[in-house]
Amino acid sequence: MEWTQEHIESIRHLFPKQRGNVVIDYLSFFQALQHITENGCKWRALPEKFGNWNSIYSRFRYWSAAGVFDRIAKYFMLQAIVIKGVTTLSLDSTHVKVHPNGTGAPKRHGPQSIGKSVGGWTTKIHSIVSDENLPIVRLLSPGSAADDPEGQELMEQVPKALCKGKPLLMDKAYEGDKCRMKAQECGMLPVVPPKKNRVNPWDYCKDLYKGRNVVERNFRKIKEFRRVYTRYDKLDETYAAFIAFASIVIFMKN
Repeated sequence: MEWTQEHIESIRHLFPKQRGNVVIDYLSFFQALQHITENGCKWRALPEKFGNWNSIYSRFRYWSAAGVFDRIAKYFMLQAIVIKGVTTLSLDSTHVKVHPNGTGAPKRHGPQSIGKSVGGWTTKIHSIVSDENLPIVRLLSPGSAADDPEGQELMEQVPKALCKGKPLLMDKAYEGDKCRMKAQECGMLPVVPPKKNRVNPWDYCKDLYKGRNVVERNFRKIKEFRRVYTRYDKLDETYAAFIAFASIVIFMKN
């Protein structure tokens, strides 16, 4: 996908007010962000055609802190929900390798969901999605964190009007009693297979469960962007901004 002025005009109302003397226009800014997100290059390695890399980086940091990219992604999400509707939800997580440059920031600068697991320093992206192009909520955790508690926290973030009565498809990492109970408390119907060592296993809809892979396909789509596939960012807010921007591009394509 290539950003055009028409794309910019469709979301201009979501941009914050400009500050100071603006040299780089919105179109160049979004084209630069797509280049760096897709290719995973350093900020200093941005081609000169986009403008001064430091000006682009400064605006990106300001917009990340202000939640602008999340706001744009939610705008497209709501549009998609109105058009497509939501029939089922799917929950899962994926590991992301942290580059050495992504570690070592002082904790006072902001949350850094980075932990050491068997694969080294990693982050986990937890998501509840409606389909492969439609993430509903996401959060980050250290790679060493268990899926179950993070999944429960994520369930609480799904809008009640959206999830009420909807099946929530989960794998066995979320089959604990507390996790299934949390899904029910949030108004969702847990669809998860019991582990083999369950004394009293339950029945679940196997046909419905086959649709759980939409969350895996969503992870595959956002990981096509190298700045998402590998975490180079020390702070959660900047890494999350790249994830949101990847989702925005996917929305634009569809």
